[in-house]
Amino acid sequence: MLLLLLLFLPLLLLLLLLLLRLLLLLLLLLLLLHCYYYYYYYYYYYYYYYYYYYYYYYYYYYYYYY
Repeated sequence: MLLLLLLFLPLLLLLLLLLLRLLLLLLLLLLLLHCYYYYYYYYYYYYYYYYYYYYYYYYYYYYYYY
């Protein structure tokens, strides 16, 4: 019985380490997706903001000088 336990203990530890590694990989992937999402969200937000003010400025420039 003790021999069987000693035989399967390294296997169980290896399995546990593998599970832990997969969990860490999943967390890293989620973190990367989170950063990716926020990067694109802010990128498009500032892009929209920039063009909005650009056309606003252009409109007033056209209005006052022509």
